[in-house]
Amino acid sequence: LFRPVVESILAQSIKPEAIYLNLPDKFRGQATYSIPDWLPGHACIRSNRAVKEDWGPIMKLLPVLSRETDPDTIILTIDDDVIFPPEALTSFVEATRRQPATAFCSMGFRFAEDTGHILPVRGHLKACHGLQGFSGCCYRRAHFDEAALKIAVRELPKEFQINDDIILSNHLASRGVRRATVQFPSGRLEFTEWSDNDPHALKSAGPGTHARYQQIRKYLQARNRWHLTDRSRRNKEP
Repeated sequence: LFRPVVESILAQSIKPEAIYLNLPDKFRGQATYSIPDWLPGHACIRSNRAVKEDWGPIMKLLPVLSRETDPDTIILTIDDDVIFPPEALTSFVEATRRQPATAFCSMGFRFAEDTGHILPVRGHLKACHGLQGFSGCCYRRAHFDEAALKIAVRELPKEFQINDDIILSNHLASRGVRRATVQFPSGRLEFTEWSDNDPHALKSAGPGTHARYQQIRKYLQARNRWHLTDRSRRNKEP
């Protein structure tokens, strides 16, 4: 189903050296995965089956950290239902080369300081609190402490482990990594035909995305592990 997504990445003006397909043994502990016949035909696509446990949406990144250990490696994460315009990778790479201490997305958000409401952030090189994973995110390997990130995920209640946007953004903030948006020079994200009809889509799970963000925010604040909007911390927001 996600072939158009892969083809949009292979058609980028900057070609990726590797595309990782991170798959656990079973999807959410239930159904097994089958690999489409066309995937092995692409030399840069690497099936990563090293992880036994399904960690949810953060699987798009976490299993890659043990494979790519060079701190200067640029890592782009994508969802399997979003098609990217041809200059997306170029936009991300140029931004991270100019600002290596910043992680980027094409759509971000901020928490309102007074109410905690979630406010969208759009534009080029605009500072944000959180990175929206579906919009594509660009990191350097040096941004992450793999062991600390795994602990952060495992210490969360199961219902919060699907909040990869918050988990990753909070981890970056704890390490002093800034977050910002990029704007593609032409074209925009396209959503595949199954994007809004996927019964497994997390945006429709439980109380909804924004309500889950508020819940995990309060949970982490209560344990002094919230780093996104607390200005008193050493790692301040941009």
